Parts: sequence; structure tokens; C-alpha cells
Amino acid sequence: AAFALSERGVMLDVEKSDLKNEQDSIKSLIKDTAQLIKDQKAKDLYATASSELKASTTEEKLFNALKTATPYTEGNIIISGISYTPNDFSAVLRFIKLDKNDQQPAVGSFAFKKVDGQWKLELLTLPSPTPQD
Repeated sequence: AAFALSERGVMLDVEKSDLKNEQDSIKSLIKDTAQLIKDQKAKDLYATASSELKASTTEEKLFNALKTATPYTEGNIIISGISYTPNDFSAVLRFIKLDKNDQQPAVGSFAFKKVDGQWKLELLTLPSPTPQD
């Protein structure tokens, strides 16, 4: 798979939480969102955004951020941690470039909040390459 979700440490804690009933939908949402990032589907990502996120950014800015992150999104995306409450959750992403060159993985994240019973993208951070002199 292009990205991985740790079954052990991540989802086992959900089973003990209030989100137990939503475990499968959250797991799918995390995987689907990581795939949208990898595939650079700005329009689809923007469609999942909360009204606050839509007010603070545009689909074009999201598209540009995804393009800038291309060196990282072409590699592997690993879901390395999740935090959650009954009304929101966030996931930490590690991006491992294909041309490793002894580079450390880059980090990004996304967060969702529940609005009218639906999970809406609230925050998305992506890595960007360090400008070369």
C-alpha cells in the first residue's frame, strides 16, 4: 500500500473510547484522506472542508500546497498517530520521499471535526521542500 495505518496502537485505543461505534468510518476517512493527498485531489479535499477552513483558504491555495508537497506525496505516506475526542480527531502523517538520500521523513497532519453529524476537514498541513540555494 502507498500508505499504512497501524492497526495495533492506533485503532485499539478507539475501541475503548466513545468513538468505538465510529471506528470503521474514521479508519476509512483517514485512509481516504491520505489517498486524496497522495493523488493531489484538491477539489475532493476541499469538498470535505469545514466552513471555517473554506473561509480561510481557497481550492486554488490547496491545489498549490499539494503541488508543492509533490516530492513527499510521491513517496509513502504513513499514518503515525491519531488523537480524538467525540467531536474531533487528528492524524499525524509521515511522508517518506522516494529518493531518500538519507533524509528524515517529513511530517504533516490533518484534523476533522464533527459538524451536523458529518466529519469535516478542519486543518491540513503538508510538508514543503526546503528551497535550494
